Amino acid sequence: MGTAEYDSKKVVFIPVEKVLPSPFQPRMHFDEKSILDLATSIEHLGVIQPIVVRKKSDFFELIAGERRLEAVKFLKWEKIPAIVKNVSDIDAFRMAVSENLKREDLNPLEVAGAIKSMKERFHLTDKQVAEMLGMSRPQVTNYLRILKLPEKIKSALRNGEISFGHARSLLSVSESDAIKLYRKIVKSRLSVRDTEKLARKLSQKESLITKTEELLTKALGTKVKIVGGKDRGELRISYFSEDELAEIVKKLAKD
Repeated sequence: MGTAEYDSKKVVFIPVEKVLPSPFQPRMHFDEKSILDLATSIEHLGVIQPIVVRKKSDFFELIAGERRLEAVKFLKWEKIPAIVKNVSDIDAFRMAVSENLKREDLNPLEVAGAIKSMKERFHLTDKQVAEMLGMSRPQVTNYLRILKLPEKIKSALRNGEISFGHARSLLSVSESDAIKLYRKIVKSRLSVRDTEKLARKLSQKESLITKTEELLTKALGTKVKIVGGKDRGELRISYFSEDELAEIVKKLAKD
C-alpha cells in the first residue's frame, strides 16, 4: 500500500497491537466508565467512525480516536478500522488537539497544557495557535494564564470543583486573594458572575494600594509596602542604614 493510498480517505483495517499511542494526546485522564459504555456500543454497532493514524515504520501512530482504540482493546478485537494519513508532526498535533476540543469533557488544564506544548514545540505565537485550532487569540491566552494559578486552585479546576469561568475570574487578583476567593466559591457555591464581581472589587482595591505604594515609595525614596485588608492594615517602610532612617523620619516630619 503506497503513500498516496494512505493519504486518501479509504478505510483500512489495521492490527490493534500495531497502533502506538499519540505523543500529542492532550487528555491526561480517561474515564473508565465512558470507555466501558463505548465498548458496549461498539460491540453492538461496530466502530462507526474510524480512528486516524499515520505510518511509523512497521507501526501506526495514533492521531485521533484514543477512546475508540481503548474500547476495542477492552473488547480484545484484533483489528480496528482506520484512515491512514501522511501528515507532519505539527498537523498531527493540531488534529489530535482539535478532535479533543470537540469533546466538552476535556479538562481546561489539559487544553492549556496542550496549547503550551504546541507553542513550545513548534515555536508558535498565541495568534498562530488560535488560527490552527479555530480559537480566538484571547481564548488561547486565557488558557495559558490558568497554568499560573496556585496549585490548590488548579487542583480544584482539575477535579471539577470550580469551572474554567471561575478560574479565569481569579486571574485578576493576587495569589492570596485568589485562594480566599476560591474558598468562598466552594463554600458559598458562587456563580461565575458573582465571582467576577468580587474579583473586580478586589482588583480595584489592589490597584489603589499599588498606586499608593508607588506614590509613597517615590516620596520617601525607599520601598513601601501596604499590608492588610479592607478595614485595617500596616504601612511597612524599609530602611537600610541609620542615615536612611533619619532621612525618612525627616521627610515624614515635614509640615
